[in-house]
Amino acid sequence: MGEPVSWSEMRASDGDRQRVAERLGAAQADGRLSMSEYDTRLRDALAARTYGELDRLTKDLPDPTGGAATPEEPGQGLADQRGGDVAERTSGCPATPPKSDLRRAAEAWASVSAITFTIWLIGFVTGGGASNPWWLWVAGPWGAVILVMALSGAGKRYSN
Repeated sequence: MGEPVSWSEMRASDGDRQRVAERLGAAQADGRLSMSEYDTRLRDALAARTYGELDRLTKDLPDPTGGAATPEEPGQGLADQRGGDVAERTSGCPATPPKSDLRRAAEAWASVSAITFTIWLIGFVTGGGASNPWWLWVAGPWGAVILVMALSGAGKRYSN
């Protein structure tokens, strides 16, 4: 075996790259990165080979665990000064938690249902012959899928 490799030269995994990509997405959603800067950093994150390359992409962003960003010591990079590893440091949640997939689906369902109901109601009130509540064919099956998702626990975001 050869000389030990420094932390910043160690190979990053696909999971490490994905966590950094998620962190960059959260920073862009918070307004910390412009769309152009986000696109550039995301491309670099997905092409990164080492922890050092990933570290350079997030070093100017706040600590995702909610604490203040800490200065880094040589060779430490993404490793948290409290002893955390890359996964711990890069998988933290942004200050405001993102909406769950279930909530997004329910909001979309409610919006579309309200629009289709309104269109049907206008036709019904104006005598356009729209007595058949066709909007239920849009709202019903979609609502049933969302109900099954809610009861089964699908669509929730899990964060460590």
